[in-house]
Amino acid sequence: MLRKFFFTSISFYLIYRFYKYQFNKLLNDENYLSDLYVKKKSSSENEVIKTTLNEAKRLASSGDKNLASEYYMYAYQVLNCDWSQILEEINPNDTELLNVLTKKKNEYA
Repeated sequence: MLRKFFFTSISFYLIYRFYKYQFNKLLNDENYLSDLYVKKKSSSENEVIKTTLNEAKRLASSGDKNLASEYYMYAYQVLNCDWSQILEEINPNDTELLNVLTKKKNEYA
């Protein structure tokens, strides 16, 4: 009985830690985007576009393709980045990300 209690409590603790980690990751992402909005107001637009594209490139190389595609689309839709500039930043071997981005671009248009 005691063993089952400890196993259950440890399991719930690990689930809680995983949830907390993912939640903080999401909050940091929202904080990044809000900071980016402040930067957009206070700095040149090219600097903000470069920052966003670098962050998206880092996310794509780390394997988070969905979030990277959201950053690329943010640069395209909100920051009015040129589509050719976005395609230059993407690894040409990454067909999955290219397909997702072209699908999102077609939905946006």
